[in-house]
Amino acid sequence: ESIGDERKESFGKGALANFLIDEGRLSEALPMVQGALKVHEQLKDTFNLASDHRNLGIIQVHLGNYADAVDHYLKCVALAQTQQDDYSRWYEAMALNGIGMIYEDLEQVDTAITYYRRAVTASALSWKPATGLTSLLNLGGMLLAKKDTAAYQSLLDSARMFAGLMDRPDDVALVYTAISDQFRLSLHLDSAQLYGRRALEYGERSGNVERAIYGGMALARALLALHRPKEALELMLDLVGKKDTVEFSLRDRRELMLALAEVHEGAGHPVEALATYKRYKALADSVSSETA
Repeated sequence: ESIGDERKESFGKGALANFLIDEGRLSEALPMVQGALKVHEQLKDTFNLASDHRNLGIIQVHLGNYADAVDHYLKCVALAQTQQDDYSRWYEAMALNGIGMIYEDLEQVDTAITYYRRAVTASALSWKPATGLTSLLNLGGMLLAKKDTAAYQSLLDSARMFAGLMDRPDDVALVYTAISDQFRLSLHLDSAQLYGRRALEYGERSGNVERAIYGGMALARALLALHRPKEALELMLDLVGKKDTVEFSLRDRRELMLALAEVHEGAGHPVEALATYKRYKALADSVSSETA
């Protein structure tokens, strides 16, 4: 088989892997990425190797293997930094954001902040600067956790101003979900509900079930904070029914169970809340807490 044929085959596998990852079909994407990686290693194709390692990082996060995910993300960053073109900077930014999310999940706030800041900088130099909004909002959440409210508010204002630059409904859903959560945490509850509803609508419009579910969880939490537990619970039960239509990761299922438990508790259902918290804890225990 010629190098040209191998390159074509690896390109096809990479493109299919990206599609499957976007669709949430991670187990199907894994062999595609692994096959593309082997060819790109033989060809010393640095650009596509960076993409492969980013995709493997995404998949390992969904499998709950944080140590492996960080390893792949760091390889992506190192490879992308040797290229310095605006597409490679985008891979770098996405990998840095992924590492930030892992450390946020592990409650290592200062480390998460470091990676989110680096992701924002890399995004600004990439072909699609608006994607840095996700890292910006994640950074804002960490600053709020450290009670740096002035810096948090500045970042949130910037994020709202630039949200209109996003051109894909699933990207908009992701940003609006984060904005809703930050408004709720800062007790701007009407705004939290507004952006949560927008996140759900954009997620449904995009056809991305995962984005729609996360937007719905943001809306349900906002409704609960507004003392509307019946509406919040109806929404959460609907979202739980939707999760079986996609290959939901351990981390995603854990977050869904946590949101459902919070809503059951807020709705005055202690038995259901306790049972759901136990399901959440079992899922949380399944997620590896090791880091590279």
